[in-house]
Amino acid sequence: MTKVDLEQLIKTRRSVSAFSTTPVPSTEIEELLETAVWVPNHRLTQPWRFEYYTNDAIAKVAAAAFPDKSGKKYEKLMSLPGILLVINTTHEDAGVALEDTEATAALTQTFALLAWANNIGTAWKTPGYINSDSFKTTLNIASNERVMALVHVGTPEGELKPGRERKPAADVFTVITK
Repeated sequence: MTKVDLEQLIKTRRSVSAFSTTPVPSTEIEELLETAVWVPNHRLTQPWRFEYYTNDAIAKVAAAAFPDKSGKKYEKLMSLPGILLVINTTHEDAGVALEDTEATAALTQTFALLAWANNIGTAWKTPGYINSDSFKTTLNIASNERVMALVHVGTPEGELKPGRERKPAADVFTVITK
């Protein structure tokens, strides 16, 4: 991959909201994660694990999020072909915990870029319910873990929205020499 390829990948990646109904095979998701786990991780704590839900298992996530099994957001989850939970083990040391959170976020973004490069769409979601006690209990997430991301995963369908402009880095970049 060239510098231009990487820049183009970063600039063209989009959060996808419409997917085909066919789930991405778990082998492909695992392959992308095998690369994503190479993100920088101070102390190599590797504080992450992943759960990939497809087919009938999507209902487990949707019911954990919305126990009454109704509503627009419940239906949206039920319509997804795949959901990847990115789970972070929380460390008792605040400094290590912060580094682990940052590394897990870097891993999630790297996964999204790798997926995009392989024609797989994602949408990184962080709804409030992902760390509620009821959600975690229903999905057997340990008390020393938190869900860092609920990633919608699938083959993009339909037209994608163009990217929104970003503030130029030059507007927030300062060089200090003394």
